[in-house]
Parts: sequence; structure tokens; C-alpha cells
Amino acid sequence: MSDVPDYYALLAVAPTATTAEIKAAFRALARQYHPDLNPDAEAQEQFKQICAAYEVLSDPERRHEYDRDRADPEPAFGVARDARDCYLRGIEHALRQDYAGALSAYREAIAREPQFLAAYVKAAETQFKLNDDREVLETCRQALQVEPTCAEAYFFQGRSRYRLGSVQSALESYQQALHNAPEAANIYYHRGLAHHDLGDRARAAADWRQAAQLFQAQGDHSGERLAIATLRRSQGNLWHWRQWLSLGRQAALGLVQVAFNPSRGSWAVPAQLRPLPTALIGLGYAAIANLAWLGGVYWGWRDLIRFEPVNLLLVGAVPLAVLAAGSAIARLIWHSRAAWASDFWLSGVALLPVGSLALASGFADPLGATFMVNLSVLAVCWTVLLLYNGAVQLLQLSVTAATWWTAAALLTTGWLTWIIFSTLF
Repeated sequence: MSDVPDYYALLAVAPTATTAEIKAAFRALARQYHPDLNPDAEAQEQFKQICAAYEVLSDPERRHEYDRDRADPEPAFGVARDARDCYLRGIEHALRQDYAGALSAYREAIAREPQFLAAYVKAAETQFKLNDDREVLETCRQALQVEPTCAEAYFFQGRSRYRLGSVQSALESYQQALHNAPEAANIYYHRGLAHHDLGDRARAAADWRQAAQLFQAQGDHSGERLAIATLRRSQGNLWHWRQWLSLGRQAALGLVQVAFNPSRGSWAVPAQLRPLPTALIGLGYAAIANLAWLGGVYWGWRDLIRFEPVNLLLVGAVPLAVLAAGSAIARLIWHSRAAWASDFWLSGVALLPVGSLALASGFADPLGATFMVNLSVLAVCWTVLLLYNGAVQLLQLSVTAATWWTAAALLTTGWLTWIIFSTLF
């Protein structure tokens, strides 16, 4: 290959330019010649050439090979050199959107140099564009045999698995990719899609936020806008009446599941919601429990306790604050990946049995002592079950940690609530 293109001249940088300088030069030229901003045919051809130059010079290994080729434009015949020629020809085909030609060139490069990792990655990318997902998986498998930590191979493996409908397998591939390339914004974006399809909206939103931050830091504003737009679409408009109606249905479903299955059912609803709606429903449950406490005092305890609604509501808010704070502390101590809204959901749910007991206590005389004793035992047991199972399933604590946290939460909540109550009354 006697006519090695001068990629440094195309990007208007010196051969000693740093990676940051090359990236800055490419961005400036891309803004000038991008087809969306400059529809001229010559500009489009220039844009393809600077993309090809950046493709090579931004990668340290490919740049090293390119520099060696420039220094010795007429080397002795060799398999490795021929493989690089095929690889560069494949890039040129891809820039012209001739994906069949690009794939043929990449395959020839692999045939000439079976350890040519970059050719495997480009072949997988091209096969993905051609919608040949089975071949993508095979090419990625071969690439990972060459380099088991290749993040790009895991990424395209995940994308093909996702398109084939194996979302959980795709998620595993994305996680492997991020383990090897933790700053890859596009992998965070696609992992967010997989999380969202699996119903884990909190993690999906976290991935899209991380992707937007990384895209912004890398100067990729189109990627940043895509991540933000996807996040907003997934969240919808919370203040639309349809969203409130849906929120009410989810809250009612949660109440039914708490009443009939405190061990498992009540934790299915928050897993399907975004953090803000989850927190709002939890606060709604706490408000119901607090109003039940207020009603119990009004109907049954006015002769013993001064009926001061503001102070009574303040006392009723203490358990919510203590339990929510305790849940947040538990997540930090045990490094839980649960969303912050879990603290409010768990606290609100756990207060419902206690609120029901407080309301029933206002009618203790007609209900009878036996009924009230049984109801008290049931309310306490229900609260313990909700706190323990919530700690395990919602906060994702271990069984041992959940046991100790439940005991500590109950003791702390009771003690602080009594102190506030004694102070105010």
C-alpha cells in the first residue's frame, strides 16, 4: 500500500497530537462538514474522510499501526499488513454505507490475521446493522476468545440478544461490558432499555441519567438529548389526570395486597413504579394511618387526651419520619441498590395496621375487650411481617440484616413517638 492517506492532515493536527487534541479537531471539523449542517456533496465526502481518520487515530493501537505504515510505506509482504489493509478498506466501505462490502473486508482481515480483535468488533457491528443477529453472536463469541475482556464484543452481544427477545441475557452482557468499560455512555443507555423492559424502572432511570452525564462529559450532545428524552418518555407527565388515576389504582392494589399477603404481594407494586409515584403512594398510606389515629382519639379518647388535631397529627408523623430515616440508613449501611422511594413506601405500608388499630380503639367499648386484644396482636404481627419482608424484598437486605433492622426500627420508633407524645400532652 504505497498511498497511505494522511489522516493527520485531514484532521489538521500534528503527528505528535494528543488524543484530546485529535478529539477536539474532529469535533470542530464534524460541525463544519456534518451532512445535517452542510448538505453539499463535497462536504459529505469530506465528512466521511475525517470520520475514517478519527476512527484510526482515536484508537491507540490502530494509530500505532498507522504510524508504522506511514513510516514504511513499502514494507515487505506480510499477512499482518494485508489484514490491516483489509480492515481499513472495510471502514471505507462502512462510511459509504456499503455494509456487505465492509463485512467482506473485515472477514478477509480476520482470515489473514485470526487474532485481529478490532476486525471482529467491526464485523459484529456491521452484522448488527445488517440485522444478522445470529452471526453477531458467533462473531462476538470469537472475539471474546481472542480477548475475554472486550467490552465492545459484550456490547454487541447484548444488543443482539435484546433484539432476539432475550432481555435478561442482554442485561448480563451489558453488565459485563460496563465492568470492562465503566465510562461507556452508550452501554448505560442500552442497559437502561433492558432494565425498563424487565420492569425495573428505577435502575433504568439511573442508567439513562448516567448515560446523559457521560454523553455530556464526552461532548456527544445528540446522545445526551437521546438519553434525556428516553428518560422523560418513560416518566410521562405525572400531573396528568390519567397518571393520577393510574396512581390511585396502584395504591388500591397495594392496599389489597398488604391486607391479604404481607409476606410477598405488597412488594410487587413499587417494583413496577417510578420513584416519585412510589414515594407519593407511601406518603398517602402514612396519611391514611395518621388520619385513622386522629379519628381514634376523637371518637374514643377525648376524655383522656386533649383533642388538639395539629399536635396529634405531629405525633402521628413521627413514626413515618423515623421509619423512613431508618430505612435510608439501612440502605447505606448494607449498600442496598433499592431506590430512595422504597423508604417512604415501606414506612407508609407498615403504619397502616397500626393506624387501623388506633381507629378501632376509638370504638373499644362496643367492640369488646377480647376483640381488641386479638386485633392488637394481629396489628403488631402484621407490622412486624411488613417491616421484615419489606427489608428483605424491597430494601434487598439479607435475612440477618432484616431481622436486626426490624427489631431496631420498632424499638426506636416506639421510643421516639412516646417521647414526642409525652412532650406535647
